[in-house]
Parts: sequence; C-alpha cells; structure tokens
Amino acid sequence: PPTENSPRTMANRRHPANAADSREVVHSRGQALALAMLVLAVCLGATYGVWRQVQSDAMRIRSAAFESRADQLVGHLKAHLERHEQLLRGVAGLAAASERLTRREFRTYVDSLQVGGRFPELRGVGIAILVDAGRRDRTVDKIRAGGVPEYHIRPDGERPAYAPVLYLERSADDGGLGLGYDMYSDPVRHAAMDRAREGAMLSMSGMVPLRHAPGDEGTPGIDFFLPVFDGPAVEGIGEGTHSVTGWTFSQVSMDELVHEVLREAFGDSERALDVRIDDGTGNPGHTRLY
Repeated sequence: PPTENSPRTMANRRHPANAADSREVVHSRGQALALAMLVLAVCLGATYGVWRQVQSDAMRIRSAAFESRADQLVGHLKAHLERHEQLLRGVAGLAAASERLTRREFRTYVDSLQVGGRFPELRGVGIAILVDAGRRDRTVDKIRAGGVPEYHIRPDGERPAYAPVLYLERSADDGGLGLGYDMYSDPVRHAAMDRAREGAMLSMSGMVPLRHAPGDEGTPGIDFFLPVFDGPAVEGIGEGTHSVTGWTFSQVSMDELVHEVLREAFGDSERALDVRIDDGTGNPGHTRLY
C-alpha cells in the first residue's frame, strides 16, 4: 500500500482531482452493483411469484379433478346401493303379496330378476324371520314339516331371540350363510337388523367376513337388511293370516362392489383414485370396508 511519502500519495496530493475521480469510480461501481442486485432481486421475486401462481393454478386444477372424480364415484356408489334397496323392496313386496310364500315361488322370483348380471357382487339374497326363544322349537318343527327335514337353527345355544335364514338364493357360494343360520348370533348383523327394524328402512351392516370354508378368515363383505312387518304366513310358519316379522337381506362382496362401481364410473381409468371406505361406526375391527 502507498505510504505517506510514496509517489502515488504525493501525486494525489499534487493532483486532488485524481483522488476525487477514484472515489467517483468506486461510488459508480457500488451503485452499479447495488442496481444489479436490485434487478436480480426483482427478477427472482417475479419468478417466484409466477412459480407460486403456476403451482396454485396446478393445485386448483388437481383439486377440481379430484373433486370431480370423487363426486362421480360417490354418485355411482349411491346409485348401486339404491339398486340393492330396490331389489330388497321387491322381495319384501313378494312376501307381502303372497298369502303363503313357497320356496319355489321365491326361487322363481329371484331368478326372474337376473341378479347375477345386474349385481355381480351379490353372494346371496334371502329372508330371515324373527323367532323368540319360546317359539324356537315349534318354529323349527313346522319348517321341517314344510319340506326342509334337515332344518335347524345354528349356531346352537340359548339366546333371547333368533333371526334364522328361512329362504336363501345364492351364487356359487354363500359366504358362510345357509338355511337356519341365526343372523342375530353375529353382533354386527344384529345391530344392522335392529337399525332396520327400528327405523323401518334399509340398513347396511359393518364388515362381515365372507367365509368360503370352515376356519377361513374370509374376504370383506356387507349385508343389507330391509324389515318386513306383519307379513303373510311363510311356508311352514303359522296358519292362515298369521303374521311374521322378519327381514329381506342381501350379502355383498365389498371388493367386487367397489370394483364394479369404479368400472362404471371411470372405465379403464379406475386406478386414477385410491379408495378407502369405512363404515363410519368407529368400532375397532369393523371399520375398514374396502
């Protein structure tokens, strides 16, 4: 660096304009740098603002697409459930219109609905009756005398009331159901049947496993129940106009139901959404339906 007596210092002292020029050059360079930094900051800010706007627009587009697909899915699912309600109302109407419903009549009616083509998720459709403990043995005897000699209410055991399956038409397998199965013995079905009975409306159960063999853990399924109040005498039960209280029901594979709904809603694009369906009860072990 220049010293007090260096030639450069002496020269600056002899020529003050040189020092002023140097300061002006440094000042100009500082201004230019500050201006460049300001322009850079403005450009970066503008770029960030545009990026945020693009991101926001993209998010809105994705959100709108998701809402549209979700609405489609819910709409198709609702329509599918309404078809199940219509199915069970038809069965209930058949029971109400018949003075004594026979198994042949029930089978013919279900076959006429072509449920296999309209409801690929359906595992079975039937009628269960409400039997109090005091009438259990008498009811079983009448059903056996009416043409089902092997009929019995299962599982065995004493319970305040029973809801055994009286009629059942099914697909290749019935998911563990069968004539005489006491649907009241399953707490999940019992709760759904009581809701249907108390509300006089369609009720859907929580998850019930569709078992294909003894000991099989099963696949997720649900049952729909529609109450039948003061119905006609059912084959083998009662005399004349004796009324029977029970339910029409259908058993459904949840996996196949959702796959069918996705196919109807989105066709080949069904993988565009990940879907989870809960029963809404918050009951551990019976929450996840799909």
